[in-house]
Amino acid sequence: MALWFLVAIVGHDLLLFPLYSLADLSLRRLLPRRAGGAPAAPSRAARAQPPVINHLRVPAGFSLLLLLVWFPLILRLSSSSYHRASGLTAAPYLWRWLAVTGVMFLASAVSYALRLRHAAVKGSPPNGHRPESDPPSSVAPDAAKGGSTSKPTSTRDT
Repeated sequence: MALWFLVAIVGHDLLLFPLYSLADLSLRRLLPRRAGGAPAAPSRAARAQPPVINHLRVPAGFSLLLLLVWFPLILRLSSSSYHRASGLTAAPYLWRWLAVTGVMFLASAVSYALRLRHAAVKGSPPNGHRPESDPPSSVAPDAAKGGSTSKPTSTRDT
């Protein structure tokens, strides 16, 4: 049992971790970046747009986990022993795994579309920039008109 656990740890750290890290890096490079590249300090509006990569990682991870657990039946490597033990054929496992994988990616796509719609409904611009017609003003309204600035611009009366 301890030998199996040790082989699993070493197999993950030396084989699987570099493989799925490389796959994730490749996927991130293939996906389109936001306009203007990645901002140094993301604004509130830029954070409102959900990252698409998470909606690809989750179904891919669960699909690979199902493949790892059921690969002898999905790839029909143990179809004869499975048939002797259960009387059933291993033929539907591939199509069922493909169907479950498709449903997971479809649910993830619907979830991403709903998150994009929610971000658009909130009214935040997708790139986080303010419109040019409404620039922020650091000068008090009275001072901009030539008025006195000795009075605080608070709306509360004290």
